[in-house]
Amino acid sequence: MQQSTGIFQRLIQDLMPYPGRVNQVLRTVLACTLVVIISQTLQIPWLALSLIAVFFVTQTNVVVTRLTGMLFIVAATVAVALSLLLLQVTWNVPLLRILTASAIFLLSVFLMRTSPYGVVFFVVAIVIIYSQSLVDISTDAESVVRSILWVWVSINYAIGITLIVNTLLLPAEPVAHLERAILAQLDVIIRSLELSDPPSRPFTDAGQAGRDMQSLYTLLRYSTMRDEEYRRQESRHLARISTLSELRTLACQLPVVMDTPADRQAAETIRNACRSMRDALLNGTHDAPELPRSTGIENAVLKNMAGVLNDYYYGEQVPHPPLNAKKTGSWFLVPDALSNPRYRVFALKTLFSALVCYLLYTATAWPGTHTIMLTCLIVAQPGLGNVQRKIILRLAGAALCSLIALFYIVFILPHTDSLSGLLMLVVPVLALSAWVASGPESISYAGVQIMFTFSLAVLETFSPSYELTEVRDRIVGIIVGIIIASVVHTVIRPEREGEVLLSRLAELINQVKMGLFRQAGQPYNHLPIMTALAECEALASRVALEPAWNGTEGSHDIVYQRLNGLLLSVISIVMHANRLALLSAQLPEKCRMDGEIVLQACGVRLDEANNWLLGKSDPLFRHGDISLSENLPQEFRQTVTELADAVQHLYRL
Repeated sequence: MQQSTGIFQRLIQDLMPYPGRVNQVLRTVLACTLVVIISQTLQIPWLALSLIAVFFVTQTNVVVTRLTGMLFIVAATVAVALSLLLLQVTWNVPLLRILTASAIFLLSVFLMRTSPYGVVFFVVAIVIIYSQSLVDISTDAESVVRSILWVWVSINYAIGITLIVNTLLLPAEPVAHLERAILAQLDVIIRSLELSDPPSRPFTDAGQAGRDMQSLYTLLRYSTMRDEEYRRQESRHLARISTLSELRTLACQLPVVMDTPADRQAAETIRNACRSMRDALLNGTHDAPELPRSTGIENAVLKNMAGVLNDYYYGEQVPHPPLNAKKTGSWFLVPDALSNPRYRVFALKTLFSALVCYLLYTATAWPGTHTIMLTCLIVAQPGLGNVQRKIILRLAGAALCSLIALFYIVFILPHTDSLSGLLMLVVPVLALSAWVASGPESISYAGVQIMFTFSLAVLETFSPSYELTEVRDRIVGIIVGIIIASVVHTVIRPEREGEVLLSRLAELINQVKMGLFRQAGQPYNHLPIMTALAECEALASRVALEPAWNGTEGSHDIVYQRLNGLLLSVISIVMHANRLALLSAQLPEKCRMDGEIVLQACGVRLDEANNWLLGKSDPLFRHGDISLSENLPQEFRQTVTELADAVQHLYRL
């Protein structure tokens, strides 16, 4: 019962509005409405493909929308050209056609997983596999070629409409999006510094902080691509984002209660400085507010926050990642594309499930179930958790929309005989789909599925459709495709991510240890650690979704509970180690030697935890307690003790 309540609460939270969501929904609905009007008036077929192109191309801002639109145009052109070439060469030789299509499909799925341009190959794979169903239901080569050419027209003209709407009518500028995000993060920092008795500051999640900061750097990159002023003053804007990033991550480590009057005064001054930074952003100025002095502040986190603000306003370099960092490896493939067998196995499993579905499709001679093969490709995702989530979203979206389509066909369409009447019926469904699709990844695909299933059932013809078999055939194809894809991905070399999570947690601990032993005077950059922490949390959420029907009862729950416990323990280790790194940089000169000895001992504990997570050390072997000199500050000694306890708690899981 509690689990059901938690799922319902998360669903409600995912459906809540956020800044920019209404604008994105309006852009999507307006572009879809124009596409419906043009397609119905000019009788352009494949309206469902046109609408799905609008949904995929419409993004959070105009820069990403343009980039996605260009990629989709290239993908559609390549896919149609390959399909026509394949039919030209193999029309009269079915076996050669199937083998060649399978080879192209296999390569496309492999590149979909290993190339940064995966969306291009996803479209190629969909068109290739779908064109085979066209050949099997028609013996006329000319009609098949015309159908494939209409696919190119329907996708590309819809992309053109989408780009016009997003550029001219309702542009979502990345600069405005970035400034809203900065203001939101400043509000979080200001609330974290509030002084009240009892304390009422909000809990700040370190993983969420990592995700927020990563999105700020991404938005800044888009802003420099879009805005000339941002390009000219890129260094100043990057310094502001870097300062905000450090303040946001340091705010996660603030104590619940400020012990001394000096710390309370420093917190109030830092809070006022953040308010001044917020006002300066709203007014477009860069005036330096009254800043706190680092001297006299006892709390290490507040002292570092004061130092970050002083460095920003007085010209010191704040550590930040390069905005356009060069990635290692090929520009076309990920570094381990050819060495990691996961990618090859993933492509082979997807091809195998698609061929099994193709066999059922041709053996039953049931043309309406062509969604069976598309389902195998759509639900194919890296990791069993992602596959399970895509299956749930596709099935839920298709089931909900089938009910809506049945209601429309039976009760409303018989009384509708004009385009305006059709729009009055279609626009609410498009708005619902766009709202869900603009949500987080946990629900977004359900919105696309609602729109696609509805358009296949109601909008495929240029006159009112009263055929209930269309809805039945689509849902049958989806369900059978889901069953086959689920069995294949779960039984044949299942790509479970539990071991990957342990490896990432070990890498995270190693990153923290390297921060303890940075060179003197080198600033401590929290962003990589917080970003890695956010990635580990996302990985753990995917592990929770992995299917367990092929294991013993309760085994998956036990494994997930242990992995979740390990994640929480590592988060505790990270937070204590970060705090220790801040304290070590502020040790008095007379305590430096003792501090170095303690840090070396902590480094040994972290190395041991790293090896234990990777299964390289004996879990029964433990070092003794860390010897702490009385000369060391009380806060330093307490943090070392808490770090050692966090490591010991890790071993007990």
